Amino acid sequence: MLALAACSTPVEFSASANPPPWNDPGGDADFSGMDNTMSACKTTAKAAGAGRCTQVRAYEACMKDRGYITVLGPENPPNCGQPEWEQDVRKWLK
Repeated sequence: MLALAACSTPVEFSASANPPPWNDPGGDADFSGMDNTMSACKTTAKAAGAGRCTQVRAYEACMKDRGYITVLGPENPPNCGQPEWEQDVRKWLK
């Protein structure tokens, strides 16, 4: 898990994604559900209004509503506040 804390890109966790079992050597993991969710939430974020803070929080909320926890790195604007759950996740990642 330490490697995740060092990432400078968003970290996505899912409680609901169902990729194929890792012990299936013949199957590739299918992340299309997460990819589609990310695309939809990017659209939702852009439609949420002007301002980086508004868009980032809308993206996070959309992802969370769909079963993903999004922890942003440098994309997370300073002085925007952050949801309590995000603070907890950041502590867990350290």
